[in-house]
Amino acid sequence: MIIVDTGFWLALANKNDSLHPLAKKQFQKLINQQFITTWCVVTETCYLLQKRVGINVPKTFIHKISTGELQVFNLKTKHCQRLEELM
Repeated sequence: MIIVDTGFWLALANKNDSLHPLAKKQFQKLINQQFITTWCVVTETCYLLQKRVGINVPKTFIHKISTGELQVFNLKTKHCQRLEELM
């Protein structure tokens, strides 16, 4: 399972991003792994993809969730204590 944050998705989707080649290489290397993220990351990623790459790009990202290619972890109140510890 690979935990993925916004920066990776932005670099992967934006060919003009300086980290695009690295993101693409890592994605291809890990293609058989299960990717997981949070709804916070989904929201941020969709907003930034629309602003930086194009209005239709978030649809492709959301499709990855609907097909199960990307799993979304539902943060619950009980997870906040551990989040505080990690901060």
